[in-house]
Order: sequence, then structure tokens, then C-alpha cells
Amino acid sequence: MKPFLRLLPNAVTLARIAGSVVFIRILCGGLFEHTVYLSPALYLLGVFIWLSDFADGRLARALRVESAIGARMDILADCSFIFPTLVVFNLSGIVPVWFTVVAALDFTGFLLTSRWLRKAPREPKPLFVFDRLGRLAAALFYTAPMLACETINYSALSGVLSAVFYLTAFLAAVSMAARFRTCLVRLPRLHADLKIDRL
Repeated sequence: MKPFLRLLPNAVTLARIAGSVVFIRILCGGLFEHTVYLSPALYLLGVFIWLSDFADGRLARALRVESAIGARMDILADCSFIFPTLVVFNLSGIVPVWFTVVAALDFTGFLLTSRWLRKAPREPKPLFVFDRLGRLAAALFYTAPMLACETINYSALSGVLSAVFYLTAFLAAVSMAARFRTCLVRLPRLHADLKIDRL
């Protein structure tokens, strides 16, 4: 395989991080410099960021170049977009602070439970363990900032944005409860397996 192809998924992830920085700069300019409409470039960047989140992992799997560093970069890229944009919207009063707290708790819970679920011996696992509800919540955490951008131009969408906040929080809570429950169920089995391995 050509070296360029091996680096392509990580290049997409790095481009997403760079795009997030530019997105936040344009967003701050639009929100705090009293412009009526946000730049079309913001929406183009948002679409790129949103699509590249799906593309990098699929590329890595298709090219069979999945790696721990790629997985970590993907999580870093997610954080570089979601949390700064939510904080900017918190400061502008468009997104409530509780939603950003939910996102932070969900992300922390995801990291902790992924670490725990990977400890099961004899079961090789990827660096991060995903679940369907968690993926859906993550997609909505990505969607919420984009929808918040639209409410600046179309205040009629504020009700839809509020519904997305509550739906995302609900999905994140159910996902985390299921993940922690799985960890607790596996706890006795994990201790038994570790004792056997030590013998």
C-alpha cells in the first residue's frame, strides 16, 4: 500500500481539527461582532467537519490502517469541535450551560467505561468501545452547534433546537446507564478471570 493511503485517514482527522479552529474563529466573529448573518463559509466548514467525522474511521477500516493513535486523534478532533463551539454558544446565550455539562459528563463516562470494558481478558477490544445510543447522542452533539447557527438566522428553529437538547441529553443518559451497568455486571467475572490468570 502506498504511504499516502496509509496516512489518509489521519490526514482527514487533522483537517477536521484545523477546520474546527477556523469554524470557531468565524463563529466568534459572527456572534460577537454584531453581524446579522453568519458567513456561508461557516456552514461549508460545518458540513465538512460533520462528514469528516464519519469519513476518517470508515477510511481507516476500508484501508485496514486502524491504529490507537488514529482513534485518539479522532476523539481529540471531536472535542476540538464540540466543546469550544458549545462554550461559545454558552457565552452568547444560545445554548444552555447544562447541555455543555451533559456533553462533558457523557464524554468522561465514555472514556471511563471504554477503559473498563477493554479490561476483559482473552477478548481483544478496540481502544474505545462504542454503543448505538452513544453514537446517536454523539451525532446529535455534533448537530446541535450547527442547528444553533441556524437559530441565529431563523429564530423559529429555537424550539427544534430545544428538542434536540433534551433528546440528546436523554440518549446520552440512557447510553451511560447501560454502559455503567455492563461494567458492573462484568466486574465479578473480570475479578474471577484475573485470579485464574494469576494462578
